[in-house]
Amino acid sequence: MKIAKPINPGPLRQQQYDSIGDQLDRITKTFSYLKTQGVDIGPDGIEQVDHCDQIKRKHPKKGTK
Repeated sequence: MKIAKPINPGPLRQQQYDSIGDQLDRITKTFSYLKTQGVDIGPDGIEQVDHCDQIKRKHPKKGTK
């Protein structure tokens, strides 16, 4: 008889996920792409894209204009 020990997948998954910031950046870039393709991303999606664009303009990466 084998004894099965339940495995909690939460910590295992958390170790493999990218950081929250990286995940949010990809989601925002996806919204932005959809918006440029004429897809209605809704008011919350527009707010997210506009907010991030505003911050990126205010604090650009070095070497970008």
